Amino acid sequence: MSTLQGTLPFIAIELIRQLSRPSNTTPIEHTLQHDIESVFWVLFYLCHVTADLKPTDPMTTRLRGLTSPDIGFVASMKSDILGMDRDAITDIAGPFYMLRDFLKAFADHWFACYFDKKTIDASK
Repeated sequence: MSTLQGTLPFIAIELIRQLSRPSNTTPIEHTLQHDIESVFWVLFYLCHVTADLKPTDPMTTRLRGLTSPDIGFVASMKSDILGMDRDAITDIAGPFYMLRDFLKAFADHWFACYFDKKTIDASK
């Protein structure tokens, strides 16, 4: 049984994926990069949920996906947001629009680190 605690929409992807692995798998050590990624998810969610999105907006579907009880689906949705659909991150309106450059830069950095198997550099 995992001892991972947190709110699913804001937990780092790697830690979420660990929940669906067999219990005899070597656990992933919780690191600073996981906490940095969690801060990203909180800001991402806050920026988009306060932007007064229409129910038909594609981002509305993504936000609902982050709150799904299906762990695998949440991880998949997060990968989609950070990977193939990074440009959607910058489409922020509302009171937190000024965070769009930070969110885009983080997504770009995360994406590069993910494919190069590097840890997130907190100084970037």
